[in-house]
Amino acid sequence: MSSPAGWYPDPSGHPALRYWDGSQWTEHSQPFPSNGTPTATGGPPRSKHKGLKIAGLGCLGLVALFMIVGVIGAALSYSPTGTGSNSSGLDPVSAAAPSASPRPSTSPSVASTTPSPSVTPLISPSPVGPSTPILVPPSTPEAPPSTVTLTAFGALDADWEAHHRADPDFLPGSAYDVSPDLPPIGQYAGARYTQVEHIGGRVLVYDMTEYPGADSQEATVAALKELPGDAKLVWSQQKDTCMQLQYQSETLARTLGPLDPDGGVLVELTTFDNARGYFYSPSSVGKAILSGLFDATADTSGGC
Repeated sequence: MSSPAGWYPDPSGHPALRYWDGSQWTEHSQPFPSNGTPTATGGPPRSKHKGLKIAGLGCLGLVALFMIVGVIGAALSYSPTGTGSNSSGLDPVSAAAPSASPRPSTSPSVASTTPSPSVTPLISPSPVGPSTPILVPPSTPEAPPSTVTLTAFGALDADWEAHHRADPDFLPGSAYDVSPDLPPIGQYAGARYTQVEHIGGRVLVYDMTEYPGADSQEATVAALKELPGDAKLVWSQQKDTCMQLQYQSETLARTLGPLDPDGGVLVELTTFDNARGYFYSPSSVGKAILSGLFDATADTSGGC
């Protein structure tokens, strides 16, 4: 039969009492009482630290219980669809906790330099009615005719050379188009063009030898072939040794520019004889002299 629970001498021989719980020795011990008599009654003394531990665990349990109850209550009151209870009576949106203010950015703010595109309003054109004037754009003025390539009077030196044959018996550039049908010049064969003068890179003065027997009319027609088609007779008069005919051409004025701004050409019909010198005979014209000259009236022109 087991001994009843109580304090007994420590079986290990330690000079102290050890508690027997009725079935086994415990870790609790105490010194012998002053009377030296062991006791088998009374439980082991309560440890102060053990009591504090139990009290602390109790408090923790209560806190955990309150948290569980709070979480369950919040879960029951929350309704994502708005059908749950709301004890506060506030609208879920207005009752929501305010969101945390965003942290201010430490990077400097950069203003956008891209301009916003402007929007052009679409305006529907109103139909043209009887009272709406129709604006007719002014007609474009016609551009002046371009300069033409002259190959006779007023021609560029290169164009003249390309259409005439130089006479090797005379100074270069002074005589062209040798022909045996023309009156000889001294000991040399006759040439259609003599006394040619190049001014400013163009041919503006020369004598045109007429074929034997040419009268004033034939000589005039031959001279006109040397001029542009728009050449017009301004005036004519007979002088002591020649017949003067003043022509004017817009083509020459436009093409020659400052070399002949009026586009004038003075044609003088005359004949040369060794015995008589220069004279004029309507029935027999020896040559026509063409010069880039212009006189508005016959009175202001010089002599032959």
